[in-house]
Amino acid sequence: NMAGYNLPEEVLRDADIAMYQAKSSGKARYEIFDIKMRSQAFSRLEMEQELRSALEQQEFRLYYQPIISLKSNQLVSFEALIRWQHPERGLVSPMEFIPVLEECGLIMPVTEWVVHKSMEQIRACTPAGVQAPTLAINITAGCFRGNGITKCTGNVLAGYGDQTGELVIEITESVLMHDTRHVLDLMHDLRAIGIKIALDDFGTGQS
Repeated sequence: NMAGYNLPEEVLRDADIAMYQAKSSGKARYEIFDIKMRSQAFSRLEMEQELRSALEQQEFRLYYQPIISLKSNQLVSFEALIRWQHPERGLVSPMEFIPVLEECGLIMPVTEWVVHKSMEQIRACTPAGVQAPTLAINITAGCFRGNGITKCTGNVLAGYGDQTGELVIEITESVLMHDTRHVLDLMHDLRAIGIKIALDDFGTGQS
């Protein structure tokens, strides 16, 4: 139905939107364009642009969830949690912006920032001569494309030397769903440089 279109470019634009919607939903399928798709596409593009600016303007924030041993009642580790301090919307949940970071290729630069910043902040709060507590960081599937995650974490650990505590990378089972051989190779590389790996959200999917 061509009603409401003034230019061929508008038809192609909306067809593109429907095509990408079909691709994101799986292979060998089609989608009928709906006007809501256009507003969603524009909103996603706007968020992508804002996220690029957020990284440059240092709008991301780290919060730390303490993990206490039930046996000793002692603090044993922290989990680093990222939030986006949007200049107008306030704190934005990672559930909203992490998928966009993955789609637009910003997930690795942001993850690298998280690793560096969290290690720096944990060390700053640790008394001199005391080993820093274990630090857990969530890593998404996008970080396992290529070998950026091993380079990033390896460089950080080398920079801190013996001053850092253990680093734990938390992954979900979705990390293993694609290119399993490559992911397993990277996991072995991470283990080889002293990084532990934990399965997050265990039991909520196919685990």
